Amino acid sequence: MQNSGDEKHNNTMDETTLNNLILKLAQWKKSGESHIIWHGGEPLLAGIDFFKKIVELQALIKNHIFENSIQTNGTLLNYEYLDFFERHNFKLGFSLDGCKTSHDLNRPYKDGLSSFEDTLKWMQEARARKIGGKGAICVLNN
Repeated sequence: MQNSGDEKHNNTMDETTLNNLILKLAQWKKSGESHIIWHGGEPLLAGIDFFKKIVELQALIKNHIFENSIQTNGTLLNYEYLDFFERHNFKLGFSLDGCKTSHDLNRPYKDGLSSFEDTLKWMQEARARKIGGKGAICVLNN
């Protein structure tokens, strides 16, 4: 694996904004249930503490159920993330652009090496834990 996922990305949503988002969503959704999909760039760049804060803030909202999903390329996943996501019922969606050749044209590591095997490995690990979907989001091009 090329990246540890332990470093926090500079453009991560701050705690005040995160708190406001969760509060306003709970107020807006009178049904008592909200489903949030965390995506955009690579959400795991935010670090595991960001997702721990999400769970902590959501637990403060009584009588509201939050369902969390993450759309990821999987390259920053590790067993700590999977254990946490499984424990807190996060669902994982993966970006996998077809076969190894086409995937690596769209999603190589910064050093140019293949990310295909890592993505596939973590997809399989998530599926085995029943937190990963059966499909993938793909980039289609020539």
